Amino acid sequence: MQMNMEKHIKYLTFLSLLLVLFVGCKKESEKQAEADEEIIQDYLADHSLSATRHSSGLYYIIDEEGVGSSPSSNSEVEVKYKGYLTNGTVFDETEGGSSVSFSLSSLISGWQIGIP
Repeated sequence: MQMNMEKHIKYLTFLSLLLVLFVGCKKESEKQAEADEEIIQDYLADHSLSATRHSSGLYYIIDEEGVGSSPSSNSEVEVKYKGYLTNGTVFDETEGGSSVSFSLSSLISGWQIGIP
């Protein structure tokens, strides 16, 4: 009986530690999300940009709307892109200004949300 009680206490202690860690991490991620939101808002204001916010938190600006039907999640898409950090540094782009093809389902979630 004593051994069984010790097991329960250890188990409850372990669960309590997990809960504390989870709550602590959640608070940190919420703080980071708030900081990121402020950075995005400042960037948009500083550059006189108007962006649409998706429910996922993704901000997007349509420079030139495409023609035709919207792609499905398993469509092949052709894009020209240039990715910038908020300090203006280019971190990735299509080579030589040419377009590149991808399967939409193989792209990061931001592209899967933003392209269609």
